[in-house]
Amino acid sequence: MAIRFQLVIDCANPDLLARFWAAALGYEFPAPPDGFASWDDYWRDVGVPEEELGIGEDRNVPLSTRRERVDAEVRRLADLGATTVRVLQQDGLDHYAVAMTDPEGNEFDVN
Repeated sequence: MAIRFQLVIDCANPDLLARFWAAALGYEFPAPPDGFASWDDYWRDVGVPEEELGIGEDRNVPLSTRRERVDAEVRRLADLGATTVRVLQQDGLDHYAVAMTDPEGNEFDVN
């Protein structure tokens, strides 16, 4: 069964790095719906507030399910040599992520 997760990388050029990691991982960006130049344009058209754009496809998935997915991915990455740094969560916020470092110490978040 395929699962979805997001990998968040702190970077100076998000578009460049997103395209790099997509190519590195064999991921193809899905095209936006017909009539829209981008996914953000589509989400704006259906009324999503600007501050919520770009947060991924799991916006309707319960936090508990997203937490399970993140934790499973963290375990998989740890088995590959990544190290858990800290859990990124705050009571009352609909957000859960885990900061990790790759084998060379580069920090990234799984959310």
